[in-house]
Amino acid sequence: MLSVPPRSFGALPRHAVGALALAVWLTAGRALGQEATIEVRGELAPTGRRDDVAASTAVVGERLREPGASSADVLAAVPGVQVSRTGSSSDLATASIRGATSAQTPVYLAGVRLNDDLTGTADLSTVPLSLVRRVEVYRGSSPLELDRASMGGAVSFEPLFDARSRVGAGFALGSFGEQSAFARTGVSGKRARASLLVARESADNDWTFRDARGAQQRRVNADFSAYSLWSISRYDPSPRIRVLGVLHGYYREQGTPGTAALPDDRARTTSDRLLGAVNVRVDCAATVGTDDCALQLVTSALRTTTSLSDPLREVIPAASAWSSGERLEQSARLEKRLARAVSVIPSATIARERIDAGYTGQSRVTASRLLLRPGLAGELRAGERLTFVAAVAVERDTATGDSTERRAAVLSPVLRLGVKATLTDFLQLRANVGHYSRTPTLGELYGVSANVHGNAALRAERGPSVDLGFRLQGGERSWRLQADAFGFAREASELIAYRQTSPTAISPYNVGEARLLGLESALAVELLGCVLMSATGTLLDPRNVTSGRAERNRILPFRSRLVAMAEGELFTREPWPKLPFERLAAGARVLHRASKYADAAGLLVVPHQTVLDLHASALLRGQVLALRAAVRNVLNAAELDAIGVPLSGRSFHLSVEGRLQ
Repeated sequence: MLSVPPRSFGALPRHAVGALALAVWLTAGRALGQEATIEVRGELAPTGRRDDVAASTAVVGERLREPGASSADVLAAVPGVQVSRTGSSSDLATASIRGATSAQTPVYLAGVRLNDDLTGTADLSTVPLSLVRRVEVYRGSSPLELDRASMGGAVSFEPLFDARSRVGAGFALGSFGEQSAFARTGVSGKRARASLLVARESADNDWTFRDARGAQQRRVNADFSAYSLWSISRYDPSPRIRVLGVLHGYYREQGTPGTAALPDDRARTTSDRLLGAVNVRVDCAATVGTDDCALQLVTSALRTTTSLSDPLREVIPAASAWSSGERLEQSARLEKRLARAVSVIPSATIARERIDAGYTGQSRVTASRLLLRPGLAGELRAGERLTFVAAVAVERDTATGDSTERRAAVLSPVLRLGVKATLTDFLQLRANVGHYSRTPTLGELYGVSANVHGNAALRAERGPSVDLGFRLQGGERSWRLQADAFGFAREASELIAYRQTSPTAISPYNVGEARLLGLESALAVELLGCVLMSATGTLLDPRNVTSGRAERNRILPFRSRLVAMAEGELFTREPWPKLPFERLAAGARVLHRASKYADAAGLLVVPHQTVLDLHASALLRGQVLALRAAVRNVLNAAELDAIGVPLSGRSFHLSVEGRLQ
């Protein structure tokens, strides 16, 4: 980690500037030079389906199948998103949107929230892309149907659900001992369908790096192995009723290598997750098949556990430690169309959460929480070109900890107003304004160990937000264009941060106020039906505006003020008559992240990073066999995680997937 002031935006690579300039010249010059007939043939850069008014981005198709790519890698290229890693693909990776913290960003899979109840974050490394068919990122505003409204937005992973019977399997190999394999089967009947996925992945993660003194070191005790099971089933007992069931089990055992300066070659960590959910949708309309009335009930149970063994006590002040979290949640949602253009959505959520954590031979921490969240949302369509949405909710949070009187109930209001205006067949405007809040997690209120204490007096983080942007899409026979741009502003008060309260302990407190301004943009261009170019960029100005601060630095830590991506791909859209391939593709991607502070005072800096990746794929007819290859970090650029630990350099990855149906 370097101790030099970061540049405002870092050195934007010439690759990204060149790709962006070429894309703008080819499309804007063609569009302005003549009156083009607009022909929209589908989105080049898809948006979320859950909320048409919020700023959103969807990732689908081959981007989710590239070998060596993780869920964190996929989100890192989305406008407005910043990913924080603490090691290799097996270690903790979290996502934040528009400068919010990861605890302020809910992550969902199959409609079930994955954030744990200790830190409030969701670990992206536990979500394998082999079971995901679509990722939707909502920036600034959460969809009306989700159980939580957040300060930054939301991430939603949609799982694969086979529409017809098939059997498939695949494997992948990569540098640093990477190995993975999966088997998937799907059964489809008249009223029932089911999909089952079993996967295993492992890696040695024994790459070499240079430490702060310039000496070459090899990463030790960073290996991992993980197993996951997913079962998704659907049963339609009648035309009016649909029952969706989700079962997920996950287990991971890995080394805990410590930091570059203080490595640990004996500590080991195991973690597991068990998730079950039932989603029942009942059509209550007078006429079967209409969407005038629908009742949705979702019941979910989540349990996560983590244990750490440290016989040399190099990571923790005990031989072992454990933590576990449980959540049982029930939600109900009624969609009722009052008139042709007016819909209302009353909803209610009740959740019971519990944590248990501690060190061997020391006192343990247990705490529980009861959360109630009634809400009301509505949608008004004023003709075909104007849509209004509104939502209001109140979260009532009551928490209790060890030897602590029952904490007074905390009320946290949530409000959102939004509008989408379709100005022409190819230009749309969107605007949203809201007020959001986040209640402290149980770990923040009551602590998680002897070194991380709680603060039962913590107040909820809250603040207003606003965004305004446009979407442009159109094209002719030989070209297509899609462009997004959004400006946003957000304020947050009562921010939760940690400070040292004793020589061996830290505790959270409400630190003050922050102001975040930003601009997001995305551009995608398709030429001649075989060339795809895209570029995204996020400018962020995150500042601590708390009065009376002792530090001169105002920039919030762990937030890059520029993230940019440029990508180009050559592909075939139609099968070749004389070759057995349905699709061939090859492309390159450049991702740049500007430098960022690693402490509030601005003394420690994670330098800017630029990574070039290459990828290629070949799909046989009917997709019975898929071959994919990728080279990550082609130029072997230095790359660090959130705490300054070196990540792997250049790596090679290959995957093979086949299926019968």
